[in-house]
Order: sequence, then structure tokens, then C-alpha cells
Amino acid sequence: FGTLGTRTDYTGTVWTKELNSVSWNGKEPKADIREWANDHTLMSKGITLNADELVNLMAVMGNIVGVKE
Repeated sequence: FGTLGTRTDYTGTVWTKELNSVSWNGKEPKADIREWANDHTLMSKGITLNADELVNLMAVMGNIVGVKE
């Protein structure tokens, strides 16, 4: 399903933090957040969220940074 966004703020690193949409075995896609090597041969531990969990996380993060719904 592909990369939804990347964020890199590590000077001189070969890793990027990515938000990807992934689906296994034909199930509903989930949001996957983790760091990847630029060539995608290595990955860090990450977190996978279904749509409801992602919405809830976004609401919590919005409250933390002061964004109103």
C-alpha cells in the first residue's frame, strides 16, 4: 500500500522514520510506524495501529500540541 509519509531529522543517518499502510493476508490495512534503512533492507521495532487506534492516537497527540478537533 505504500509509504504515507517520512520524517528524517538525523543528520548524516541512513535511517528514516516512516508511516506506511500495510495489509497482511488480505485483511484491512493498518498504519505501521517504524524506522527503515534508506534501502529498506533493515527496520527497527515499530508500532502497528488499526484505523480506530490511529484516530485515537491522533486525537491524543492533537491535545498534547494544542490542536482542536
